[in-house]
Amino acid sequence: MWLRLAFREILNNRRFSLFFVFNLSLGLFGFLSLDAFKVSMQRSLAEHSRSILTADIGVESRRVLTAQEDQIIRQVLGSGAEETRLWTLYSMVASSSTSRLANLTAIQNNYPFYGQITLDPSGIVTGDSPKNLVKEKSAWIYPEMAMAMQVKAGDTLRIGSARFRVSDLVKEDAGNGWRSFDLAPRVYIGLDQLKDTGLIAGGSVIWYTRLFKLLPGQDSDALAHRLNTRLNDPGVEVESARQSSESVGRMQGFLNDYLGLASLVSLFLAGLGAAYLFRSFLSRRLKDIAILISLGVDPRKARNIYLLQLGILGGTAACLSSLFAWIVLPLTIRALSWFLAYPIHPVINLWSFALALLIGAGGSILICLPFLARLSGLSPGALFQENEQPALEGSLRGLPWATPALLLYWGFGILEAHSWRVGSLFVGVFLSAGALLAGLGWIGIHLLTRFAGWRRLTLRLAWRNLSRNRFGSLSAFMAIGLGTLLINLIPQVQTSLGTEIAEPKVSQVPSLFLFNIQDDQVVPLERFVRAQGQALEKLTPLIRGRLIRVNGNAFKKDTGPAERRTREEERDSRFRNRGFNLTYRERLTESEKIVKGKDFSGSYQGDPAAGPPAEISVEREFAKRLGLHLKDVLEFDIQGVPVRGQIVNLRKVQWASFQPNFFVQFQPGVLEGAPKTYLASIKRLDRAEKARLQNGIVAHFPNVSMIDISTLVEKIVGIFKQMGLALRVMALLSLFAGFVVLFSIANHQASTRRQESNLMKVLGASPGLIQAIFDWEFATLAFFAAGFGTLVSVGMSYLFSLVLFDKVWIFTWLSPLLVTLAIPLMSLVTVHAATRRLLRQKPLALLQSEY
Repeated sequence: MWLRLAFREILNNRRFSLFFVFNLSLGLFGFLSLDAFKVSMQRSLAEHSRSILTADIGVESRRVLTAQEDQIIRQVLGSGAEETRLWTLYSMVASSSTSRLANLTAIQNNYPFYGQITLDPSGIVTGDSPKNLVKEKSAWIYPEMAMAMQVKAGDTLRIGSARFRVSDLVKEDAGNGWRSFDLAPRVYIGLDQLKDTGLIAGGSVIWYTRLFKLLPGQDSDALAHRLNTRLNDPGVEVESARQSSESVGRMQGFLNDYLGLASLVSLFLAGLGAAYLFRSFLSRRLKDIAILISLGVDPRKARNIYLLQLGILGGTAACLSSLFAWIVLPLTIRALSWFLAYPIHPVINLWSFALALLIGAGGSILICLPFLARLSGLSPGALFQENEQPALEGSLRGLPWATPALLLYWGFGILEAHSWRVGSLFVGVFLSAGALLAGLGWIGIHLLTRFAGWRRLTLRLAWRNLSRNRFGSLSAFMAIGLGTLLINLIPQVQTSLGTEIAEPKVSQVPSLFLFNIQDDQVVPLERFVRAQGQALEKLTPLIRGRLIRVNGNAFKKDTGPAERRTREEERDSRFRNRGFNLTYRERLTESEKIVKGKDFSGSYQGDPAAGPPAEISVEREFAKRLGLHLKDVLEFDIQGVPVRGQIVNLRKVQWASFQPNFFVQFQPGVLEGAPKTYLASIKRLDRAEKARLQNGIVAHFPNVSMIDISTLVEKIVGIFKQMGLALRVMALLSLFAGFVVLFSIANHQASTRRQESNLMKVLGASPGLIQAIFDWEFATLAFFAAGFGTLVSVGMSYLFSLVLFDKVWIFTWLSPLLVTLAIPLMSLVTVHAATRRLLRQKPLALLQSEY
């Protein structure tokens, strides 16, 4: 019976039902589209996981594994596992006219085990294919490298001290996901040919990768976990094919997280509109509910009708939004798949649909619970009192019933961000911003009542209407204000980060960043650069080390399961499972600042292995992630020699300075005798000077590698722009959801004021005057909502920069100004479309229509 009554309520109130379903479907659409995209991406990566790694298991380190570690690998994987080796390093590659940084990848003949490399003109190459570069000095290069170097197949490149013939161009590369963000395009050569280049020297930064193909039936995930547990050096990374595919999708995953948070805004606005529509609908149905209660129906059973109605409408909205998300999913994939080199096939699984039903049906009930809870205060006796009508209780008794909806929203924020910190911060700040906007709107509407005596009739009536319908006015105010907030927030944060990367405040971005400088090359290189009219700046030694103990306790890498980790836990695990680059300095650079502790006391005097610990400085965020504190004693293994140091200060580092910066620094007098290479930078040069100097260094010092910082900055800023574009699309969807809420409220206001409009027409008011009243009413609302939303977005961007981006904040005024002016105009068009038909009806039709 209750289900039948619920369906009857839906059919008898078609207008409310259609608006409720459409409003909720729009809010669910963005949320479900992103969820479906995530599922599609994860499934696609899982399908290509072995091709991405090109093997079942990969073991990578920045040193050659010991005989003991090699024996552990054989014990765990068994004698039947096939192996191939892959060495990777960054090196300069020179043609007859120019030079470029390349990701030099040296392979053996049986690479790759899975997947394929498509070459031009040689065609498809697999692990079983013979490879000319294994036996001769030939190279496969990427097309972008060929274009930059102005070379083609058959031309010669100089790599280190050897010359290689370009035999093929790489059209498709199965293994390009092993390192998801490369500083330079790949150049393939044979592993046996690498030794002739002269690039392998003490201190050279090389990634030594061993790839394994398991026997059929072996569990790669389980074996990778066992191997990772037994190879206890944090600098040795073990990944199965599945874990490697997840690493490739990590950057896309971060974008998905923030897009998911942005989609929660449209979901919140849809909930706001649904709450307003249901409150208005319930207010009109109070007389019928009071009649049911007076006939003996339990108020709780009367509520069941509307709970079922909400569940049905929410479920319908979930089905429609799922269908629409499935239709537009290919477009979403095309727009967001620029991070991945693998095809993504659209998939909406049962989990996505179940999630839609949970949010649609369950969320609809939860957001409307505060209004249904007020039915307990409904007095049927008002039916028998002249000029009295039943009304919703206006006290704060319904507020506790809003708690479940807020907790659910908070949970979805954490789920979407994959982070307690970011999700809680976003939901807390967003709800606080919503409360602030609601408070500002309430004050503004209250102040408008003081202008009730305004001479102009349209303004006086418009502002009086805002005051009379405060709940609807506040709902529209929050919808427009929050949409404006989000669409302004994203460009503000993006501009701040992009500007800080391109032009950091603490120092000037150099033109070239040099690395792999050998100890005996420092003086000749300085002399050569000086002869070219430039200077080698920030010359800094780099020493590879391995952290083995903290306060006397063994430092172990994180071997726990990667599933269900938050983003913070993933990041902390990556910091723990890594080797250490160490350096020593007499003083801090301009990109560093001590935030806790004291500076070095001078050069170390004594034996660092047996004497008192040396003084060390640690970057503060790095220390936080590893749980390190002042006065902790760290012991490093440097080429088999133990070296101890005690933390005397924590530093803040401006990484965007692109200067040689380190997580761990020793005081002078400790590491000078250790095997090392050097880093350095060269200040800003124009394009011609930079090319001339770079080519000269490559000709005289072929092992020294250089990063063109301007190209790197352009690449990073380009990624920010692409991410910002995707986020702005989601912000526009949220703003559109705000306009739908505005349309619903304006349409409902016009509908409920039909009697009032009819009376005004009978008294001689023209349809244009009544339309002008509505236009002024919502134009005033939209203008102040957009203005306050912009101001709050500026405050939120500063707060985010303070908490998440280390105070990187730059105010831009043009975009907020344009948005603040454009949104009231768009709101006015929306309101005009929502009210025009109803307000243009003739008074006779209004008198004959049923209220």
